Amino acid sequence: AKGVREITLERDEVKLEEQAAQSTIEEVSEDGITRRIGVIKLPSFYMDFEGAQQEKSDYRSTSRDVERLLKEFRNAKVDGVVVDLRGNGGGSLYEAVKTVGLFIDKGPVVIVSDAKGGVRNESDDDAGTAYDGPLAVLIDRYAASASEIFAAAIQDYGRGLIIGSNSFGKGTVQTMVNLNDFVVNNTPNLGAMKFTISMFHRVNGSSTQFRGVSPDILLPALFSADEVGEQAEEYALPWKSIAAAKIKPAGRISDSTLGTLRQLHETRMLGKPELRRYQEYIDKVLEKNRQRTWPLNLETRKNEHADWKKYQDDYEAAQRKAIPSLNADKKTLKEIEERNAVVDDEDEKESFVPDVALFETLHIFFDYLQLLTPQQNAVADAA
Repeated sequence: AKGVREITLERDEVKLEEQAAQSTIEEVSEDGITRRIGVIKLPSFYMDFEGAQQEKSDYRSTSRDVERLLKEFRNAKVDGVVVDLRGNGGGSLYEAVKTVGLFIDKGPVVIVSDAKGGVRNESDDDAGTAYDGPLAVLIDRYAASASEIFAAAIQDYGRGLIIGSNSFGKGTVQTMVNLNDFVVNNTPNLGAMKFTISMFHRVNGSSTQFRGVSPDILLPALFSADEVGEQAEEYALPWKSIAAAKIKPAGRISDSTLGTLRQLHETRMLGKPELRRYQEYIDKVLEKNRQRTWPLNLETRKNEHADWKKYQDDYEAAQRKAIPSLNADKKTLKEIEERNAVVDDEDEKESFVPDVALFETLHIFFDYLQLLTPQQNAVADAA
């Protein structure tokens, strides 16, 4: 204990800006060529329902904010756009569909099936796009529900690259029912029951439930399928497939392009020390997570903890030295410094480590931009 600190709480309206779309523009240079890549970080799919119902002209939503950021990117003449959905647990289905519509001309985005066999398409009915240039989507194991719908639609339309690790696999819809609605007597509060009423399917008919979305190009993942996601749940609903919807694919991503990009990515993972170090770190974390026995001797446990802490510190220091600071990293560092400013215990303070997954994603995307034909680059310039 280090004395008493008095904290004053003030009741006020909380503006959830941390959940709003944010952007940076990153530059990647190789062999004398520099590409400017716009990155949109999307923590959730949100909508100010009250503002929309009141027909306010400035109400916030994911699709509105992303469209604004895409316009800023267009003015900044970026060469391509990466949408970062890591950690995005979902949110508004309506906004997920609307946001997909910013990148495709029009058509079905997701199919919803119910327990009685009924199906309906949730579609983008607005012709045209807000952005028609090169696109990639970055996902991880914590990308779930609405974010899986977004990534799956971009993949099924062949509209952009999907990079990262397999997503969560949350492809079902639940509802809450008040049990007191089913009784006529004045009984005590019976509570509520939550149950599943429908399932999400990609436009190719495959459900996102259980299997999630598999990336086109796989990055090392900190969590395995048996630790995080629907596959880790004992009673998860199984995957299911139904008839596909009719779509008009964009066809931007060919098998030969994916083969080349995977080969270039694997070469970097083996050849660059910072990426080998990252893979080694991931492997050690996974091994540590699988550990099921621990020594009971206190000194031994303290030594193990100290060894792991030193390994982490050395890893983070080496990565900070080796990896050029991205603009997204600068934002993260500033946020960490602000949080650490109110933490007294040095051991409790957060440390900063560069975002290696985003770093490699940008290099994969750079390779993709280099593979585009002059005609495709012309489309990117006009987007």
